[in-house]
Amino acid sequence: MEHHIDRVKFLMSEERKQWHNPETILNEAGITRGMIIADLGSGPGFFTIPMAQMTEEKGLVYAVDSSQAMLNGLKENIAKSEVNPNTIKIVNSDVCHTGIPEESVDLVLFANVLHEVEDRKAIFQEVRRISKSTAFIVDVDWKKIQTEH
Repeated sequence: MEHHIDRVKFLMSEERKQWHNPETILNEAGITRGMIIADLGSGPGFFTIPMAQMTEEKGLVYAVDSSQAMLNGLKENIAKSEVNPNTIKIVNSDVCHTGIPEESVDLVLFANVLHEVEDRKAIFQEVRRISKSTAFIVDVDWKKIQTEH
């Protein structure tokens, strides 16, 4: 369990924000008040919480993750934040089968998730299923180059 706690802390750390700033990424994604968003592979809320703050009380963020440890971290981080908990719906599910209503989402975000998904066709089918025809899809991922990490 200690490994999970350490991982949750790192995923929300200031160090991570230095190279993966959520506010910059989300501003570039065009998130606005009232949007319905799906955060696939939400983890402890690194993007979920800022998205909920940006959509304000008229919006909704589906935080989807299959790891109960990550979702427990998300619940703790929501409690520590100033975000209205009613703007986040936690979904304990595989990212390929979210249960989110069809054509209901304005923006789908998945950050550093694709490398963990075995069936990429299934995740893209799910993204298509839950997305409105005008939805934006945001994939935040690694560029495949050699680094020290």
